[in-house]
Amino acid sequence: MPGRRRGRPPPASSGAGTLVAPRSGDLAEGVTAVWYRVRRLLRAEWRADLAFVLVVAVVGAMVLTLAAGARRTSSAPERYERTFAADYDVALEQNHGTPLTDGSAAISSVRGVP
Repeated sequence: MPGRRRGRPPPASSGAGTLVAPRSGDLAEGVTAVWYRVRRLLRAEWRADLAFVLVVAVVGAMVLTLAAGARRTSSAPERYERTFAADYDVALEQNHGTPLTDGSAAISSVRGVP
């Protein structure tokens, strides 16, 4: 290069020899070394970063899916009643013994239930 002498550093105003050319009036003037370090870390460990992002995304998707399922499950009784138009006040359940269907059918309010 004409005009340059060997062994002598370039003048500071040329921007040579720095990581990034100096910019005047930039808000990030003092953090160029930080950005350099961040870029180097991301470049060196991108596989681990990608794996971490994928794990976070999968866990987030599972949480959203479970929340949507819980919301839908909580509204299931109301949807069932709307679909089948059932207004039951009482539900009888017999776990053991002889069936009591004859005795329960004799109740006056049960006679009208199909």
